Amino acid sequence: MKITFIRHTHVDIPEMTVYGQTDVPVASTFEEEAAATLANLKALGHKFDKAYTSPLQRAVKLADYCGYGDAERDDRLKEIFLGDWEMARLDKVGPENMKAWKENFALIAPPGGEKATDMAKRVVGFLEELKTKPYSNVAIFCHGGVIMVAGAWAGLYPLEKAFEHLVDNGGIMEIVI
Repeated sequence: MKITFIRHTHVDIPEMTVYGQTDVPVASTFEEEAAATLANLKALGHKFDKAYTSPLQRAVKLADYCGYGDAERDDRLKEIFLGDWEMARLDKVGPENMKAWKENFALIAPPGGEKATDMAKRVVGFLEELKTKPYSNVAIFCHGGVIMVAGAWAGLYPLEKAFEHLVDNGGIMEIVI
């Protein structure tokens, strides 16, 4: 089974704001970014026999734009929950705290949030379940954290190095399982 992960486009939040599972709107550049993502998907030449999406609007809107308005929503595909950091300004979180978290992403959680290993349990649970389905080519519209976890699960890199492989907004990553 080939799985194509598609990261949402940029979001409309104040600069230097930390977000995770907060359901934030897409940026005013959505149409332009989504068109580029759709062109990249078309260039891959895949015909997806199933599409899934995170239920957060930034992923759902991109799925819809790309022709997958019927993509199945699954809570396990939500971004990591950042707890007390959700929608806080980076200067309030502290750049040193954010840096320490990114360097220990797999082991520590933001205050009141979830560790990457906790997020990995739900994402990997979804992927393990997906392996039992009769699909050959699947699209998943989701978030950077979900894609990082999927790449680690697929053996592309260790979870501890996931931030070094963060897919750009509107970007695509493929794995074969």
